[in-house]
Amino acid sequence: TQITMHAEDCPPLNYTPAPSAWAFCLHGPPCIGIFIGRWGAWPPLTPLLLRSLSANKAVDFLILSDTSPSPLVPLPPNVHLFLSSLEAFTAKLQCAVGLKLRSLSVAKRFSGTNQFASKDAARYSAAKTNDLKPMWGEAFESDLLRGFEWWGYSQEDVFFGQIRECVSEAVLRDADVYTPLRHPFNASGVYMLLRNSRYVNRLWRQSTDAKAVLSTGRYLVFDEWWGESRDNFPTILGREADAGRLKISYPGAEAISTHPRYSYSHDLDEKHEVLACWKRGRMYVNTDTKESPMAQLPCLGVSPYRPREVCLFHALKVKNAPAVRGLTFPNYSVPFLTSSVREFSISRLGVVVHLDWSNRQSLRATLQTSAPQATFPAFAIYSASFAAGPRPIGIGAARAFFEKAISCR
Repeated sequence: TQITMHAEDCPPLNYTPAPSAWAFCLHGPPCIGIFIGRWGAWPPLTPLLLRSLSANKAVDFLILSDTSPSPLVPLPPNVHLFLSSLEAFTAKLQCAVGLKLRSLSVAKRFSGTNQFASKDAARYSAAKTNDLKPMWGEAFESDLLRGFEWWGYSQEDVFFGQIRECVSEAVLRDADVYTPLRHPFNASGVYMLLRNSRYVNRLWRQSTDAKAVLSTGRYLVFDEWWGESRDNFPTILGREADAGRLKISYPGAEAISTHPRYSYSHDLDEKHEVLACWKRGRMYVNTDTKESPMAQLPCLGVSPYRPREVCLFHALKVKNAPAVRGLTFPNYSVPFLTSSVREFSISRLGVVVHLDWSNRQSLRATLQTSAPQATFPAFAIYSASFAAGPRPIGIGAARAFFEKAISCR
């Protein structure tokens, strides 16, 4: 099915700020711009998401939203927010790629909490916007992606390690598509990188399902391989690669199950309570219980051996754990978490943050405690399982938390 609408025929979206008012790729080429789109409330772990983005200084992140993910402090220099209503975003896709739907809104509500509360929590459809992600290159090539050599997409529950160490100079020079999933899956709706070229940006048009994707309100899983859409984006990529017209790069030469640096990891089958940790710009995930009954993460001051570093961690299930879904970071801690925290761990029991010296002093002042100055690592635990408000907890409660979290004493 041929779609006749073209992005260059459409008026630019009325972003705030306008694309002409911002500078991208301040780090020099190759220029990579990764979209994260969310309309409505941002989830509780957003300050930690922004911290992981800020450590990837050689990558620009383009936030499309009607709500700032960082209302209390400035965004990191490489994170650019373009405020746009969901209605304006829908109109852009209607004009640029021929979207037939009148609205992308759904009835599901996520009102958010504290600084991330949404004024209109119903104005967001995660699933259907995922269907449309492969089309964003064509839709935005004339404005937001102008000047970028590569573009990609991610989402708000993905925490990054060092992206550029996972995507080599040779890949950026020679490949057309980088996917974290190997053949035959070919594409992930969670994270993809694509060359910003007319050919690659219009690959989606080759699908016989394109018309249905643009006109059907339900999620057809066009961006991945497992859903209702059969001539989906992964199928197109595989077909073009088999014909020799497209070069796809996968993570490493080895099978993903044995590759020492996993390109992609999630928490679907993880048995440990602590699932992942971020330390000084690098992301680590836990080993399987068949390898060891103990946590193997270089965080929390334990398990210094055999950490498994990854390029990204998808918090697929833990984001809905009651202790995480309901937590609220105190406003005074948000600047530290967003811009300068050196280490954090994500657990089903909550989030554990390593405190540097200045924040330990600040925390003692906030708690009005006369505790002596510590000469050992100090941590802050954030969890919806605890009573509201910052407070000291007894050594017994702390010991119980960590013993359960890291499976060791």
